[in-house]
Amino acid sequence: MSMMNSGSFLIGPALAGVLIALFGTTWCVILNAVTFFFCAFCIARLPDVENENLNQREPITLKILISDWQVVKGFIKQDPYFMKVYLLFQTSLMIAFALDSQEVTFIKQDLAQSDQLYGLIVSIAGVGALIGAAASAAFAKRFSLQLYLGIGMVLTAVGYLLFYSTVDFLTATVAFIFLGFFMAFCNAGYDTFYQKNVPTAIMGRFGSLASMLQSFMQIVFTFTLGLMSEWFSLQTAAIGFASIAVVMTLLLCIQVFSQRHKHYYEEAD
Repeated sequence: MSMMNSGSFLIGPALAGVLIALFGTTWCVILNAVTFFFCAFCIARLPDVENENLNQREPITLKILISDWQVVKGFIKQDPYFMKVYLLFQTSLMIAFALDSQEVTFIKQDLAQSDQLYGLIVSIAGVGALIGAAASAAFAKRFSLQLYLGIGMVLTAVGYLLFYSTVDFLTATVAFIFLGFFMAFCNAGYDTFYQKNVPTAIMGRFGSLASMLQSFMQIVFTFTLGLMSEWFSLQTAAIGFASIAVVMTLLLCIQVFSQRHKHYYEEAD
């Protein structure tokens, strides 16, 4: 899955650059919108794996939502260690997403690069992500889940710090490759940790409710970063945010490598 996502991350900007050069931005935006409808149509055509339970489904009501929350709350109370790792990872990730929102401005304003060079940097980062995804798949049996989740996330945060500390096109490109490479590892590690420790019966409900918290965090972090960049320079604000992400990931790493909780990361017999 990481290789598929990274491949689209690489092909998308490259294809967009060609289309913009040929047809301009307006038609590219329209085409992008059409692809969303096409994807929605394809998803709608997927088979329902719960067809046998169609008649047993209840309509979504406030009572159902409250019931779902009670189930998720019970899981959170039962497994505080999982929630600690989850919150540290997601907080670091939401800070990273907030930093993503400023990358265009940083490259064009602070590094004084053109739109074409920005597209090139993103494409090269996609190459790093694609190589990272291939490497994470190749070394899955050699490296532990702790390394993927803990060290992978630390190095991803370091990648953001390096990127916003750069002063020219070359160093920004190297930092983006570094970032893309290790993000593939931390994403694979997190997905594995999540699937291993969240019961299948509540996985969908937990993910849906947690996504509300993630969205709220992302809005707050993005707004705060934008506000800080108005008070200070964008580079200073971004470096500060990236430094916070590094600290959060180091705390995550300490939790991940705790010997007392190593059973969370062991392969099932």
